[in-house]
Amino acid sequence: MACEIGPLAFQVRRREVAYLQYRVAELGQHAASRAVAIGAPSLYNPHAEEGRFMAFAERISLIERIEALRQSNVICYLTSVRPNLNAQMSDDAVRVMFDQMLLLPEKPVKKLDVFLCSNGGSGTVPWRLVSLLREFAKTVGVLIPYRAYSAATLLALGADEIVMHPFAEMGPIDPTVTNEYNPVNPDTRRLIGISVEDVKAYVSFIKTTVGIQHEDELVRAIEILAQKVHPLALGNVERFISQSRMNAYSSASGEINS
Repeated sequence: MACEIGPLAFQVRRREVAYLQYRVAELGQHAASRAVAIGAPSLYNPHAEEGRFMAFAERISLIERIEALRQSNVICYLTSVRPNLNAQMSDDAVRVMFDQMLLLPEKPVKKLDVFLCSNGGSGTVPWRLVSLLREFAKTVGVLIPYRAYSAATLLALGADEIVMHPFAEMGPIDPTVTNEYNPVNPDTRRLIGISVEDVKAYVSFIKTTVGIQHEDELVRAIEILAQKVHPLALGNVERFISQSRMNAYSSASGEINS
């Protein structure tokens, strides 16, 4: 795997990537919690955004320029990172990606780039997407113009090549987990996702920062947490800790193909 932030020769390409991300974010106005999958001219659907054809056409033109620079097919996966309008990577994106893969000119294509911008989300999505992408491409690259956190970092680790703009960021592998036992937001009545790292940080805070070491006191601290979060939701967190580590190792080592 190569992580590339190129020299002067790559300066134009980095600007192309950064500008495309900016324009897609500004013109697309996609704030839904689903994937935004846009590809090469062969994937172009003129009815996808009625009433905003010029904006969509401009995005397609920018994607074509990146494809020419990279000599690849490009598919975009962006979730909203706007304040108070954040969206997560979710399982429904897998079917959207699959439908786009079926429209590729051949199988497998020589090189497929995923243009990625997300704060992360479900820890199962990267594993499923990388497996899918490798079914349709000999080489998979990930282009990161801005932000790829958590599950998005896991997705990037599954690529053969990572191309980052100087302003781009990846982050720790801390997927957010959700099941029917998660706490509910009283305002929206929606389940509140639990960050794996938040639970680990709470335990670390009790033991290290506060300095509680006595077994009875530690049990009491866990009981307080369990009063706020269902024990089965906490068990789901532990399961995802093991799963995210396995996914990261398999993705980075290429074992995801086996």
